[in-house]
Amino acid sequence: MSEFVGGTGSDSHQGPDALSRRQPTEEEIEEGEKDADEADQWLKDILLFSHVHPLHYDSVTLPSFSSNDTSQDTTLRRILHFLETTQLPAFPSNTAHKHFIRRSLQFFIQSGQLFKRCGPQPPVKVIFDPDLRAQILNQAHEELGHCGIYGVFQAIRQWFYWLQMYQDVTHHVRSCHECQICSTRKAEVPLIVSPSPRLFMKIYVNVMLMPKAHGYCYLVAARDDLSLAAEGHALRHANAESLAKFFWEEIICRYGVIAQIVTDNGSEVKGAFEKLMQRYSIPHICISPYNSKANGVVEQGHFIIHEAIIKSCDGDINLWPTKARGVAAFRLIPYYACHLPSSPTTTMENSDEESSDNEEIQYDSDDSQ
Repeated sequence: MSEFVGGTGSDSHQGPDALSRRQPTEEEIEEGEKDADEADQWLKDILLFSHVHPLHYDSVTLPSFSSNDTSQDTTLRRILHFLETTQLPAFPSNTAHKHFIRRSLQFFIQSGQLFKRCGPQPPVKVIFDPDLRAQILNQAHEELGHCGIYGVFQAIRQWFYWLQMYQDVTHHVRSCHECQICSTRKAEVPLIVSPSPRLFMKIYVNVMLMPKAHGYCYLVAARDDLSLAAEGHALRHANAESLAKFFWEEIICRYGVIAQIVTDNGSEVKGAFEKLMQRYSIPHICISPYNSKANGVVEQGHFIIHEAIIKSCDGDINLWPTKARGVAAFRLIPYYACHLPSSPTTTMENSDEESSDNEEIQYDSDDSQ
């Protein structure tokens, strides 16, 4: 029995058995051709993209067609004409002639279509028509689950070829409306420089955390947009009442009503502080949480002010509340220099006198808190 079906003895695998010599019937042949036709139609629907989606841009706007460099595309058309007619175009030198022949060896024509050889990989079809390129891009992106640039590029390059394909894929994916809506990437708002026409017309206010010393834990800084002059004050609590008191005593009483103020969205800019802004009709701008850089005018100086205060303590960090006003007064010298008509010597003397007066206050305004 084993010898009849091929067996496992010493004489096995020496020739075909009875089953392998059987010829297929007509029904099996028809069924196989039908299955092959269905497989070909399925492959055609996937690879040739028979289902058309509406384009959301004009095909001629693709980088491969809108680019000024069309020399490579012209070379491909010359290769197509050469392979069809075996007529070489005119070249200015023998080097260009040899280079064209070597380049032509990478392509061949089958059924009137130009294909590019890819070594051991299957050849790919060269696409010249801009509408067909846009249709391939549309179907490869929309029908395959809105993949990214790399996924769409790898899916297309296995079957098709044209110059600047990666740029076209990038253009198509980035112009997809559904992908833009579902994108989690934050839109970067470009920085806009809007200098104020005069001093202390627009200021930025922010509160930063400091080491606890004598009950003080915070330092509020108000910085002018034009001169970058700063006012600082130590606070026991980062609440709306403390910030409103600082703004009234150190800003409004000294410089008048400000035209505009910019803060973050912290709780300290609500309540009493917001009522103070409404009483004096000061426009209050709260930065967007998605654009924290908008308050960078005051925040970028936090590190400098913090280092200056800590270094002035001479190793005793508990002295920083008494040094905060000195650092702020030093940074206000440009403001006094612009507003006082006296000589620079008198300006420095007035600044030093006010700095010494501020140090004698000993923060009586915050003791009640």
